[in-house]
Amino acid sequence: ERDDDAAAAAAAGAAKRQGPPKDAQALLCSSVLAHEVNEGFANLAIAERLHKVNSVVVRNMRHLVELLSPLLDPSVQPPPRSHVVLQFACPRASVVFEVQALRDSTPVILEQHKVPSWTNAKLPTSAEEVQ
Repeated sequence: ERDDDAAAAAAAGAAKRQGPPKDAQALLCSSVLAHEVNEGFANLAIAERLHKVNSVVVRNMRHLVELLSPLLDPSVQPPPRSHVVLQFACPRASVVFEVQALRDSTPVILEQHKVPSWTNAKLPTSAEEVQ
């Protein structure tokens, strides 16, 4: 058991020395589209870096969409989880949403704010495409 712990610690140390993966992106929450489902959360998340979704570290925008798609897609029945937890990097703040409430409110939010889709179907696949 101690050997396993030592190996895990060594791997974690090596990963830190290597730095972030090439496809890493910092995802900042710059604004929240107003709706009763997110009332009270807007001030908490503004200008904060998204760190985790449901305890999974978010690597980039594509990864975020992969994590959220099954939660927001109404064709996925039943939803894979009852709640989604967004954790921001500093000051380690978390926001919890009920998945069904997000599913119900997303079309209303999009229409209310004249947004065609909750995500872009063709996301950039490399840092060059982002620039």
